Amino acid sequence: MKTRTLFARWLLLAASLSLALASAYGWLSFLVNGIAYSDLIGLDGRDDQMAMLGHRAYVGLALGAGCEAILVSAVAWFLLPPSDSKRIRIFTSLAAGFGIAFLTLVAIKGI
Repeated sequence: MKTRTLFARWLLLAASLSLALASAYGWLSFLVNGIAYSDLIGLDGRDDQMAMLGHRAYVGLALGAGCEAILVSAVAWFLLPPSDSKRIRIFTSLAAGFGIAFLTLVAIKGI
């Protein structure tokens, strides 16, 4: 195996691990801020805190879903055979990534 190909695979692996950690942080942030938001429902004078927690929850949701989409796309790119054309690999990996992220959002939010 060429050194350049081996370096590219290690770089993809490192980027995938970083994206997995960022995605996990995003989902955890969404979960924690959503729980805190639901605890404040019905209390008087907590509207500004509810707005802040709601915003943080949606930022965590966007971070988790975005990193997950890029992560799945990178893994799909890695797993597809290099003999396919680059257009097919790009389209398939992006479709897989954003399809999985959309299905996760549907499961989480019930869109």
